[in-house]
Amino acid sequence: MSVRIIRILVVVGLMCPLLRSQSGLPAPLTGNASRPTFSGESASKNILTTTLRVSTTVDDNAMNDNSNKITDSISRFDPTFAWNLSRRRWSLDTEYTPGFSYSIELPRYRTVSHALQNSLSIMLAQHLNLRLRNGFTRTSDPFDRVSQAQTVPGFGVLDGTNPSLFSRPTLSTSDQAGLDITYAPAAHTTVGLSGTYATTMYEDLVPGEIFNRDTQVASGRAFIDQKLSPRQSVSASYNYQVITSGVYGRTVTQTVLLFDSWQLNPKVSFSVFGGPQYTNVHYGSVLATVPLTTGWSWSAGGTVDWKGTMTALSGSVSRRVSDGGGLGGAVQMTDFSGKVSRRIGKNWRTNFFASYTRNGSNGSSPLGRSINYFSGGVGVTRQIVRNLSFDARYWYSHEDQTTTVVPLGFLADHNRISIGLSYSFTHRLGS
Repeated sequence: MSVRIIRILVVVGLMCPLLRSQSGLPAPLTGNASRPTFSGESASKNILTTTLRVSTTVDDNAMNDNSNKITDSISRFDPTFAWNLSRRRWSLDTEYTPGFSYSIELPRYRTVSHALQNSLSIMLAQHLNLRLRNGFTRTSDPFDRVSQAQTVPGFGVLDGTNPSLFSRPTLSTSDQAGLDITYAPAAHTTVGLSGTYATTMYEDLVPGEIFNRDTQVASGRAFIDQKLSPRQSVSASYNYQVITSGVYGRTVTQTVLLFDSWQLNPKVSFSVFGGPQYTNVHYGSVLATVPLTTGWSWSAGGTVDWKGTMTALSGSVSRRVSDGGGLGGAVQMTDFSGKVSRRIGKNWRTNFFASYTRNGSNGSSPLGRSINYFSGGVGVTRQIVRNLSFDARYWYSHEDQTTTVVPLGFLADHNRISIGLSYSFTHRLGS
């Protein structure tokens, strides 16, 4: 391989990187269950997949306001371009989806959204590996925030930004990048360093918001992973995180986590983790919607992944300090998510998904507030001919609050139904 090609790959990775989940990654780096797939599925070494999807969606609360519910029909065109390439010493995955929405009633949905996820992994030496990763989204449709890349999983429960939605119609732009270096000093031992940086910007589409909620999150992690047997490994990590959100101030957390991970068989794996976290809050000129206080608390979670011939599932739970997800400042976030996929015969597939996020204080705050978000739904896909398929999807979402003081006005419900046609084709670019 020429030096010029290597330089090009490195530049691409620095601009837009993210690696697909690999079972060989230590728990402090994966930190999340992978997207459900069925056993026996494998990616090509060098393939470009293009999917063209057109759909019509009906939303019974398009303005996300329970006091003034407006039903709207939205037409969408979502092409997806996914490139999967791997070689002996490096691999590159990328997926890009521009979304084109049009609504007769609401200008909010006459927009173009963007979702881009990328990865680059390079074996620098026999025992030294570099991973670069990136995820970018820009959308005013709240349901775009719950969609997933199909070939490149996003950041895990330890590094991902807050997945909550928010009641006010908002244009949000999120960009996150990460770098991981791992070194294996012995046959069953891995040490490493990891760093991520994320910035999220919010632009309100209706009057009412007064303060700037743009947020930046920077974190670094050092870890060691020890394989105890072919089925079990244990890990320990130290994480330092800084969350900065304009007038809401700055929050610093330090967390020590212990991991216990199991690969029970080729189809089933799970991991649990937990440990203490210390939060140091530097208040800004405005008190956050869900304020934190300086002091000790705890962080914990777990993941599970099962891949069968006809059924697959993945799930995760975590509790940690995170960005406010559009609320401003930092929150003590507790997040549950899961997905089940099922094949029915040769041409049918179904999937069920659900998630719950609680954005609260860290226990010592005199303001006992939390903003809660639930999302769930079901989808079915029918293959019509080889590359053409029909799909129908239903989502339900609910946002509310618990508070011991004056209500904050966070209350919204959605029912959304969509039907669509997708045409997908692949092109092998080389060996």
